[in-house]
Amino acid sequence: MAKRRTLSLHPACELFPKLGEAELQQLADDIRENGLQNPIVLLDGKILDGRNRNAACRIAGAEPRYVDWDGEGSPVEWVISQNLMRRHLTASQRAVIALDILPMLEEEAKQRQRRSEGRGKKGAQNGATFSENGKASEIAARITKASGRYVESAKAITKKAPELQDHLRSG
Repeated sequence: MAKRRTLSLHPACELFPKLGEAELQQLADDIRENGLQNPIVLLDGKILDGRNRNAACRIAGAEPRYVDWDGEGSPVEWVISQNLMRRHLTASQRAVIALDILPMLEEEAKQRQRRSEGRGKKGAQNGATFSENGKASEIAARITKASGRYVESAKAITKKAPELQDHLRSG
């Protein structure tokens, strides 16, 4: 078997917690038995979605399949859409993810502004879905289906006691 390349993770991939050892082993067993059902999605040579599948392939001794993300709009929103409902996350976990995506959404907005044809243009640029006006925390809450109040609370907690963010993240 050829030596596998080590891929770094896109920041959006790290929004969701890694599987625990037992769950990862179950996924590896399933891949060994049934093959990899969904390819690992890359963006700019980094894993955008599928870090657990990639790790499970290593454990199972299976060759991972990779595809490049060809979506339009926000890769951050795409990752959220792919993962939010299939994971069983608590309200506090969704709020922390919303908090985590704030800087990414702000960076995407800056990139869209640089590409825009000028000031005063409304609507999404280049197919982006992040086109609402409003507070970034409200938009992040909408994307993650978290309460805006929870996001603001998580923001306040992590500002005053950053060591508690991991507790919130773990539910």
